[in-house]
Amino acid sequence: MHTAVKINSLLFSPNSEKEIIRTLKDYNREDIERLKSLFALKLDSNSFIPLLDNVIGFKTIADSIFYEYGKDSNPIKQKTQFDSIVSKGSFSQKNINDVLGNNRFNDIVPKIIAYWVYRVRSSIAHNKLGEYLMSVNDEDFIIDFAEPLIREVIIQCYKA
Repeated sequence: MHTAVKINSLLFSPNSEKEIIRTLKDYNREDIERLKSLFALKLDSNSFIPLLDNVIGFKTIADSIFYEYGKDSNPIKQKTQFDSIVSKGSFSQKNINDVLGNNRFNDIVPKIIAYWVYRVRSSIAHNKLGEYLMSVNDEDFIIDFAEPLIREVIIQCYKA
């Protein structure tokens, strides 16, 4: 539905054919690209700060899922940048902009959320070598970090 709405909005724009083709190509890419596109339109970045901050209490697991077993689609490419934000104690607009560059907050937060949701999903769904293998020891991470984050994503994506 998200893609259909995007295509409909492009029908009367200049170069609409090229934009529609690009949108359809984006749709055929990996799941992470579709999540990023949807989240950029639907999510209020500021409302996610406390939910992003929850990862700080699970730094060891986050390091494994997002970096040790991470993928190239990680929007915070350098682990030192992630560590710097965590050491500041919050994923606030100021801290993200200080570490990643001015005016990056609203652009980067939906990408961070998409990446984190995608990596957690992959760690659960793909019980194989090359992926972080979830265990019973990760229950608090799921309950206290991942579930609240995913719950808020769902609420915001399905709002009118």
